[in-house]
Amino acid sequence: MDVFFYHAPGSTQGRQLASALRTTFKQKYDTHQPGRGFTGTVSGRDLYVLRNTAPVAAFVELGNIQNRFDLRRLVQSDNREALAKWLKDGIVKDFKSK
Repeated sequence: MDVFFYHAPGSTQGRQLASALRTTFKQKYDTHQPGRGFTGTVSGRDLYVLRNTAPVAAFVELGNIQNRFDLRRLVQSDNREALAKWLKDGIVKDFKSK
């Protein structure tokens, strides 16, 4: 399951946050899923929630709930916990870089 990270177009800090999250996910996948690879992307996306949020924001698409393969992975609590920890690690990494 690839993960996609979006930031508001033109938001340098949003892009940096989304990039830090992607880098963290890639490192974690390399550690916990060696050989599987990770191809998640970072891109600007004109989403209402990103355009109208005052603090720096990143939108993370963890999977498509209508995709049975994604759904199987998302319903497992261990997978959700790992994803949450990786998001936290990426946010902390971005915060410390400021």
